[in-house]
Amino acid sequence: MADLSDLFLVLPGGVGTLDEALEMITWYDIGLSRKPTLFIDVDGFWRDFVRMMEGLRARGVLRPEVEGAWSVLPDVPAALEAVAKRLAPRAA
Repeated sequence: MADLSDLFLVLPGGVGTLDEALEMITWYDIGLSRKPTLFIDVDGFWRDFVRMMEGLRARGVLRPEVEGAWSVLPDVPAALEAVAKRLAPRAA
């Protein structure tokens, strides 16, 4: 999955979803992949995740290499736009 993907979209889900998303963020952090993970924040689902990650950053726990590994998009249309932008260089 990771080798064939250009980025990773994360919809609301359970611990399996979170596990896979954090694995992709970890891979970005340690240099195995430079593909972003995009959380689609349907109805504010990922708000607590964002607070947790901001808390980790504030405490100095996150390494600088993790910057750019993930972002949160407000809804599905924003995610589709992000995917289109990411794939646009390929189409040219």
